[in-house]
Amino acid sequence: EPEDLLNAYVRASGVAAGVLAGDQRVVLGTLAVASSREVRIVEHAPGMGEPAALLRTMLQVQSLTTNDAARELPVKLRGVVTAVASGMGRWLAIQDDTRGGFVRINEVSNCVPNVGEFWEITGHTQPGDFAPIIIAGQGTFLGKGRLPEPAHPTWNQLLNGSMDVQWVELQGLVTGVHSNWISLLLPEGRQEVGLDGWGESELKQFDQAVVRIRGALFAIWNAKTHEVRVGSIEIRNASVTVDKPAPDNPFDVPEKSPRGLFLFDAKATPFQRVKVRGQVTYADSRSVFIGHGAGIQVLPSGPVTVRTGDRVEAVGYPELSGSTALLREALLRKTGSGVLPEPQLISDSELAEERLASTRVRIEGVLA
Repeated sequence: EPEDLLNAYVRASGVAAGVLAGDQRVVLGTLAVASSREVRIVEHAPGMGEPAALLRTMLQVQSLTTNDAARELPVKLRGVVTAVASGMGRWLAIQDDTRGGFVRINEVSNCVPNVGEFWEITGHTQPGDFAPIIIAGQGTFLGKGRLPEPAHPTWNQLLNGSMDVQWVELQGLVTGVHSNWISLLLPEGRQEVGLDGWGESELKQFDQAVVRIRGALFAIWNAKTHEVRVGSIEIRNASVTVDKPAPDNPFDVPEKSPRGLFLFDAKATPFQRVKVRGQVTYADSRSVFIGHGAGIQVLPSGPVTVRTGDRVEAVGYPELSGSTALLREALLRKTGSGVLPEPQLISDSELAEERLASTRVRIEGVLA
């Protein structure tokens, strides 16, 4: 039955057909199977039926319920070490070809793993404080390993903690540094990222740069409620690569009109700075509206020092939603000031029109 195959490991035999990849190599494209007899389930999907007598993959461990993990089920698996900690609370993070997981090695005196090594772990399960973990009874070094290809978490995966102890890669804009934490602006929003083993002086060089961070992701959770703390993660054994350094002159970027942001641009990326010029039609401590034909809302990266009527240049990262535009993490520079032009008089039937978003208008009516 199809539902039996979903998320199960299967072995299929059939006739292969090749396809051309983008680099002109022929790769496996399809496999034509003659009948259902040529498809065998090697391992049922996690959570279906009783757990296996011996758990051999990290996915099996991580898929256990709290009650099943508390039964101290036997585990024997192999994987590459992606993070380690010594001292009183000795542990390692290990990842096989299914996913990564957390292993306590306090009771294994001869287990001294290093990141990148391939180990076999024998032990049993425990519920853990956030996700099921392994208590190791024996660790065997098998040789040098290779770190896995990193996963690229979605926004929801970052928020719900499902990528805990996985080898990942994040790309974003560093908007602030404090101690060993950075504020990382991702295309969908902001994350506070702790980089274990890094100091503030080392991280300052990445401020306002677009970086790629690779390492073992650890969710941050509340020890009492066991709930994930949304908006904060920690990366252990982290490496940082600069994709785009901080600009020497942040205002030396292409200029666009608010409506021009909706036109095709082959160079557009989530971290492409653009400049918008116009007159401030409204300003408060958190946002500024600029009129230049059409209007645009600007969210400054620092304190707002401009006033209504000022002519400004704003440089930031555009975000489009429907027919409205927004400029995030923006820098504002005053270029002059003047009297605001007469606002456009509109009827009540026009108020819902998207073309008027962020523009200065005038309405007339009877005070009820």
